Amino acid sequence: MAAPPAIATTAIDQVDAKAWTCVDFLSDVHLHSAEAATAAAWKDYLRHSPAQALFILGDLFEVWVGDDVLHHPMGAFEQSCAQALAECARLRPVFFLWGNRDFLIGPAFFALTGVQALRDPCRIDSSAGALLLSHGDALCTEDHEYQAFREKLEELRRARGQEALAQEWAQRGQVLLAAPRINLADAMAWQREAAKAGAPLSREPLLGLKTQLADRVKAIEDLQHNAQVYREASVLMTQRIEVLSTKTVSDALAQREGLQADWLRWQSDALALMASPNWASVDAKFAPMLNTCGAQLKAVWEAFQDALAQAEMAVADASLPLPPVPAWADQIRSLRGAAAAIAAPVPQRPKVDPAQRASAQSAVQAVLHTLEQEVSQGHGKASAGAAQALRQALKEHGRWIDDKLQHHAD
Repeated sequence: MAAPPAIATTAIDQVDAKAWTCVDFLSDVHLHSAEAATAAAWKDYLRHSPAQALFILGDLFEVWVGDDVLHHPMGAFEQSCAQALAECARLRPVFFLWGNRDFLIGPAFFALTGVQALRDPCRIDSSAGALLLSHGDALCTEDHEYQAFREKLEELRRARGQEALAQEWAQRGQVLLAAPRINLADAMAWQREAAKAGAPLSREPLLGLKTQLADRVKAIEDLQHNAQVYREASVLMTQRIEVLSTKTVSDALAQREGLQADWLRWQSDALALMASPNWASVDAKFAPMLNTCGAQLKAVWEAFQDALAQAEMAVADASLPLPPVPAWADQIRSLRGAAAAIAAPVPQRPKVDPAQRASAQSAVQAVLHTLEQEVSQGHGKASAGAAQALRQALKEHGRWIDDKLQHHAD
């Protein structure tokens, strides 16, 4: 037998039955505790039916006083019938249309038995063509009092269905919110799937849960965006240090304090980012990415600090060794009145032509302006591209721009 399909939480109005070659339709059995033989024959039928699917078209019970009977000491008969249906539904799909006798069957019955509720009327698409199923009481159009009564029952059933849906999706939403790590796809799918199921998202408790999940998703997305921003900031800070290594010792000393403050602030902000209660929910790539950026920036900064301290002492004391930074070593040799010792011709830094400086200034200012706009507007991916463009511009034109623009770019 084919495994039964997943049960929808609300009544459905269409069933695809084209894959089934044997289907049973059962109607108006009117099960009652006073007619034990009928109940026994019905249960025997359920156990031995060769049908691949079963459609019950209403009035299965003579009367159904409500789903509370499923847990009441006086409901032994109804409970045994529900158990028989549950065993049948584990072997094949079982569908149910309400009748005028068992209209109070509700969500607890369907949850316990695994039976799928159908709307009245319901369309079946079978290999023999389309069928329309109905209990039939809706066709008694001349009985206005009954039709008014039936409409009230439908309203009651819809209200109960909405309550059951609200409870189900509220529970799912609360599980998501309570989890220490939330998957963004699951959080966004919750609202989409709840709406698809017909859950009342515009009313409490789902309205509040929808807002809380949306806030949680935004907080996680903001963390991921900021992690990318801090990665770019670490690359730009490394670039600043590289550029300072081509300038004079006095320039490097003048910017050391500000650079150190930026480095300490980067460390503090990155640690605060990773201390966020939502950090566990960010994409797994961001934590190692930030750790790697921090380690690389720390290594570059410490090497810069050591070399600059050595250069500062070498300026003050001619007996001390030169720093390992070529530009600073050459400058100190010059200050000491000694010619720079070179093993091979080293290209001399050309004097800056005014036109060349103007062109370099313009190129760097353009990409810097673009980066500032992207960062201010919160465009994560675009910001990464703009930062890459700035690094490239500084690499190409950094030696010709003036100190003011260089400081601004830093």
